[in-house]
Amino acid sequence: MRVLIILILTTIYVTASGQNLIGNYKDYFGHSLKFNEDSTFRIDWRFDLAHTWAVGQWSINNKIVNLEFINVYDTLVRTDKADTLVLSIDEKSNRINDKEFLSSLLVSGGQRNDDLTDRLLRKNNRLLLMDNSGKPMRTRQRGIWRKKKKPTWYFKVD
Repeated sequence: MRVLIILILTTIYVTASGQNLIGNYKDYFGHSLKFNEDSTFRIDWRFDLAHTWAVGQWSINNKIVNLEFINVYDTLVRTDKADTLVLSIDEKSNRINDKEFLSSLLVSGGQRNDDLTDRLLRKNNRLLLMDNSGKPMRTRQRGIWRKKKKPTWYFKVD
């Protein structure tokens, strides 16, 4: 009986601790991050006319939020050539032809996750970036136009 109660309370605690994470976050450098109830996320970065995005699954272990990026692919269909997979310009997998593929290359931005962190430390309503050694980054950085340094963490907006 005790084991059953402990198991139920642990399940409730783990579920409730992840629920606090759900919502929208942003930082001072143009990034926004949205955590959904189904353990998916979307990260966006905008500057002027450039816009990049990435999607994936999130999990939480203690106070560490792990992000697993999942690429979305389109199937490029060409005559007399084998079909190939290319990164999609939107979140839906489609079959595209040469013209659609070339027009997607002209767009400034698109799907990208190579420079994004995959671990965050949750502290109050903030998500701190973590470096490669697993330490939270508490430094402040200059923006592109401003001389004043801003913090690098995400803060909850709703």
